[in-house]
Amino acid sequence: MDTPRFRQVPGRGREDVARLKEDLVRVTQAEQSARRRIEDAEAEARRWRDRARLALDRGDDALAQQAMERALRFQEQAERARADVAEIAGHAAAVQQELQQAQIEATVSSPRLVVDVDPVADRFDQLEREAATAELDREVAELRSKLTGSQPAGAPVEGVQTRADALAYSADAVRDPGADTHPAAGPITEQGDGRR
Repeated sequence: MDTPRFRQVPGRGREDVARLKEDLVRVTQAEQSARRRIEDAEAEARRWRDRARLALDRGDDALAQQAMERALRFQEQAERARADVAEIAGHAAAVQQELQQAQIEATVSSPRLVVDVDPVADRFDQLEREAATAELDREVAELRSKLTGSQPAGAPVEGVQTRADALAYSADAVRDPGADTHPAAGPITEQGDGRR
């Protein structure tokens, strides 16, 4: 009897999971970088506002005006960095969701051993054919023994010879399902005598 063969089913999504993890790391680093830019720009804007106050306190309006212009530029940089953080955070959420989905798919379809059922099914079909053939062979032998054992030589036994021929053909058909119908026996009917 054939031993069931096992084969490994490759996992799908492992490469996707690795790629998405790398993407998530890059996006997280970009978000952290943008947050640092916000902090740096806001700190610079505060410094230049403080310088503008000092210039005003000294009465130097021109210097105060220049300091305020620089403070506004840094504040604008901080606002652009905030917009970047919002955009990056949205992208990070999408990557995180995609990563979770890929991890689920990778887990569900991860490599595992599965039984290769084809040889098992083939062997089952073969055993069924052998059992059917053995049963038909037994019936044919039984009918032939009735033909030769209980009747005088040459005496016709109604339908028994035809039935024996039909059963013999059926056994052959089970062994070779592609064979044509035996011209003498014909298909087996409900009466079991080979008549059409």
